[in-house]
Amino acid sequence: MAVDGLADLPDVVDQAVRRVVREALTNAARHAPGEPVTITMTVAERLVTLEVGNPLTGRVGRGSGLAGVAERLRLLGGELAVTAADGLFTLVARVPLT
Repeated sequence: MAVDGLADLPDVVDQAVRRVVREALTNAARHAPGEPVTITMTVAERLVTLEVGNPLTGRVGRGSGLAGVAERLRLLGGELAVTAADGLFTLVARVPLT
């Protein structure tokens, strides 16, 4: 994954970040089709933080896709937080650059 201004990510972190983005975009397309999606990624102090948000158009389910992403991040020492509030669905993934 190439992002202007950021150093190359280690392969395992790059793969995890790609998986998070893919799952978040799949969910947005399924649950909020046609709505805008924002993606922000920062790297600071050896930690990658990825935030994906889209309008909340219905109820939030408990599918296996996000559970799989959360487990992958956990195995890398990271975490996944999902919130649905104020009309916005937000997913925040954090993973260390180890």
